[in-house]
Amino acid sequence: MHITQHARARMTQRGITLEMIDLVLEYGEVNQDKTYLDRKGAEQVVRELEAKLKVAKQIFGKSARAKQDLVKKDVYFGYNSTARH
Repeated sequence: MHITQHARARMTQRGITLEMIDLVLEYGEVNQDKTYLDRKGAEQVVRELEAKLKVAKQIFGKSARAKQDLVKKDVYFGYNSTARH
């Protein structure tokens, strides 16, 4: 994304980072030519990311053997669910 010198100066003045802009562009709502992320939307993003982080930490904390078992179960359950009639 190209940011003009003027925009970069305003970002600095207002304490806005590129990461903030990326987050708004990814999760914000589009209204005509503007994208915004209000407090309610930001709170929802935080809840969603915290839930994903919790799952990632659970996976990270498992031993290598438990991870293999988890993958095997997913494949096994997926196979069984398609085989049932």
